[in-house]
Amino acid sequence: HSVWVSNFPENLKRVVVSESAIDSLSFRQLEVMNLVHPEKDSLFASVGGSITPEQVQALKRFAGGAKPTWVLAFDNDLAGTRQTLNALVMLSESE
Repeated sequence: HSVWVSNFPENLKRVVVSESAIDSLSFRQLEVMNLVHPEKDSLFASVGGSITPEQVQALKRFAGGAKPTWVLAFDNDLAGTRQTLNALVMLSESE
């Protein structure tokens, strides 16, 4: 039920969730290199390959009441698609 997070930005606007820490760090690096999202307003998190309701609740607690944009950056395969759909369901149920 653990969640790895990279940082806690002062002005949180986004939460980027991936399967592994290296995926989150790579996602950030690609954004910065390509000037896609150079702002420092995102929390990067890893759920260790499979997202659970407890992890979603932990991520919401990390957001501290903010209403961030959720970026689900799971792998582009069948398992990643399942994780994305599971995360969407859990995020919508807990609102």
